[in-house]
Amino acid sequence: MHFHVQLQLERDKEERRQLLRNKNLGRLKVMDPFEFEDYMARVFRCAGYDCEVTKRSGDGGKDIILRSDNEVRLVECKRYTTPKVGRPDIQKFHSAIIECGAIEGFYITTGEYTKQALECAENKSILTVNGEQLLNLIEQYAGFEKEVLEH
Repeated sequence: MHFHVQLQLERDKEERRQLLRNKNLGRLKVMDPFEFEDYMARVFRCAGYDCEVTKRSGDGGKDIILRSDNEVRLVECKRYTTPKVGRPDIQKFHSAIIECGAIEGFYITTGEYTKQALECAENKSILTVNGEQLLNLIEQYAGFEKEVLEH
């Protein structure tokens, strides 16, 4: 294996280690909102997406733009526990998905959603991720893949 490839693999492993070290809901809830957006972009990069964190003001209802195989997905990050994410938040995000021609969106919160918000997202291409589910998503995207042992 080339030295450069080996070095990149080591960097990737270290990046995943760092992300998993912060996989703690209490820690995520106290992050600066922009730090949380950057953290989530790093998690999605581990999953193989090209990520663009949008400018900090006037982002039009999207915090991260994901690109993969000529498909666009959007991510909205809300690093708080109260208030709960409501129906208007989901509607604004759905408008951003349509305007960008994205195929789906991830609405991520360290908190919870209102019943109306979840009902609103249900028949749209929006994956709602609450605090508990967020820890699973981080594990899924940044976790170390199990090595397949050949016998």
